[in-house]
Order: sequence, then structure tokens, then C-alpha cells
Amino acid sequence: RNFAASLSASSLVGYMLAVGARRPQNVLISRASGRVMHLQLRPNISSRGLIECDEAVPFRLTRNLRRFLGDSGVNGQLFGCMTVAIDSFSLNTQLLSHFLQLILSDELIAWHATKSSSSLSSPSSTQPQCAATAATTTALSSPPSTPSLSPSPPTTTTTAAAVVTSGVKAVEGLVEESVRLVLKRIAPLSEDDEDGESGERGDASAGVDTQSGRMLDGSSRKASELIALAGSAEALCQMEPSWHPWF
Repeated sequence: RNFAASLSASSLVGYMLAVGARRPQNVLISRASGRVMHLQLRPNISSRGLIECDEAVPFRLTRNLRRFLGDSGVNGQLFGCMTVAIDSFSLNTQLLSHFLQLILSDELIAWHATKSSSSLSSPSSTQPQCAATAATTTALSSPPSTPSLSPSPPTTTTTAAAVVTSGVKAVEGLVEESVRLVLKRIAPLSEDDEDGESGERGDASAGVDTQSGRMLDGSSRKASELIALAGSAEALCQMEPSWHPWF
């Protein structure tokens, strides 16, 4: 029971934050409590600077995990915990949005700083950087002059400030877009959603569980779709060999 609940919560959080590379060596299971712990649990940042992942499966739910949980564990505890979590996230979207902004801001600021430093290390950008440093040193060492009434041309400091301002705005835009993508990724399926695909638990587009015959709400349909896709043989065969999709 603890293993199913922990696996459900960690899988959903990993999916919403686009955490990929859930190889066996990155997933630890406690023998004492059955809780699941993940290593290298960091959001994946694409080349566009957004929190997104292009893996075929939403999280790790291979045949060994399914066999260990059994049908009652997958269709009961795992499915139920994931449905409750999706429903809870949808009811606290504003709070979750603020929390995501705090987490993703640090990740995207570090990504943007790394990208900027790599671009500044190129030969074409070294000369302007040295010129800016020399101009700043000259301005600080020279005595104060009488202020002139004529407009002065833009200085290196002004240009640098403009670059910093544009960088801050770019990161803010990436954070807002990434938060929107994360919230959309875990949003319950609506009745008008035509993107649902038939899975092992039932027809997600119709909102009916073929095993129990009961109607599924938006959160249940979303959980059903994710679990079916995670265990789909067609999706698992697209994973790289080091992911061990057969294990």
C-alpha cells in the first residue's frame, strides 16, 4: 500500500515537472517502508528554455512494477491516489502556480546564465566585453567633470543594463510559459477533450471504464490515460535501451 501510494505521487510529480531519465538506477525503494525515492529529480529544460520532455512514456511503470503491484494495486491504489492528487492540484491551481514559480525560477535562471556565459566565451563577444570593462574602469578612475547640457551618447553601462533587463524579461517569460505548460500537463480531461486515447483501463475519450463499467470524471480520466500510456508496449519500445523498458 505504501509503495503504490508513493509510486503514484512521485510518478505524477515527475510527469508534471517533465523529469525524464527514470532509469532503474535513479529509482530507490525502501525495504522498511516501501516508499519510493528518486535520484536526480530535476525538471528537464528543452532547447527552447521550457520545462518539457519528449519521452514517449509519462513515468516509469514497466511490467515488473505492474506484476509486483498486481491488477488490484494498479487499478486500485495506484489509480486512486493519482486521481486524488490530480483533483487536489486542480482545486489549488493558484497556490500550485506560486509554488512552481519559485521552483522553476531558480532552474531557468541557472539555465539562462549558463547559456549566456557560453555565448560570451565565443571570440566574437570577447572584444565587446573587454571594451566594456575598459570603459567602466576609465569612467571610475577619471575625476568628476562638469555636467554637460548636451545629450550624451549611450554608454557601455547603459547598454549592459539594457542587456540585463532584456535577460530578466526573457527569464520571466520562460517561467510563466513553463508554469502554464506544467498546469496544463496535469489538468483533468474535460468532456470536450478529443485527445483521449483508448487504454488498458478503458476508453478515455468516452469516459467509461471498461473493467468496472463506471463513468470517469476528468481527474479519473487523466489518471487512466497516464497509467495506460505508461504501460503501453508501443510507447515503451520507443525508449532507449539504457532506460531498460523491458525490466
